[in-house]
Amino acid sequence: EISLVMDGSGQYFIRDSYFNVTQQDAVVINAGRLHSEGAILPSICIGIRTPNLIAGTTYPVFQFTATEFSTMTRIGQLAFELLQQEDLAAHQLASNLILTSLVPYFQEKAVTGKTMTTTTPFIVQRAKNYIDQHFHDAINITKVCQELAISHTYLDKQFQENMAIK
Repeated sequence: EISLVMDGSGQYFIRDSYFNVTQQDAVVINAGRLHSEGAILPSICIGIRTPNLIAGTTYPVFQFTATEFSTMTRIGQLAFELLQQEDLAAHQLASNLILTSLVPYFQEKAVTGKTMTTTTPFIVQRAKNYIDQHFHDAINITKVCQELAISHTYLDKQFQENMAIK
């Protein structure tokens, strides 16, 4: 599925990690992946029956310009309007609209986007998510450790072992 975040900021749980999202982000979730459900943030959710929209190691949150996001939103809304009609041709048109416009766009973005290693421990991913969410604040290692309730030594060791950081 593709969720277009219309307003606010928060976290989505996907696979085994939390990902920070804000307005104008798109979250891509492959079929069969455990993820947050419900009204997390105001968003347009587009369900797609495709096993893998993006590679499993691709970072699932994409940032877009206002123009890109507005265009994606209009495409999503048009597809939704078509699906409300009781007409098979309208449903097929909605499906084709999403599959030929949005899906290739995300797959192209995924090639040049961020990737994650599948061996990154949960605590390292949580620390990275916290840093990503608070990059504009005055943060330091002590603050991150306090937030995650872990020791500085432990986090330092985990980063060195799993992120090739010395």
